Order: sequence, then structure tokens, then C-alpha cells
Amino acid sequence: MALTLSMLEPTVQAFAFFFHEKVWAAKDRRISALAEKETTA
Repeated sequence: MALTLSMLEPTVQAFAFFFHEKVWAAKDRRISALAEKETTA
């Protein structure tokens, strides 16, 4: 059981990190697009 948990935990963390970074990248793109739109308007 401990071996299963020790292998599962890093896998879950890797997936969580991947999706967390995708969310932050999308947020940054949205903010950049809004800032660019404000400077050109």
C-alpha cells in the first residue's frame, strides 16, 4: 500500500502542476490581450 501511494502521489502532483500552469498561462494571455486592447483604443 505504501509503495502504491508513494508512486501515485508524484503522478497526481505532476498532473496538478501541468493544469495549474495551463490556467495561469491562459490568465496571463487574457490580461495581455486586455492591456493591448486598452493601449490601442
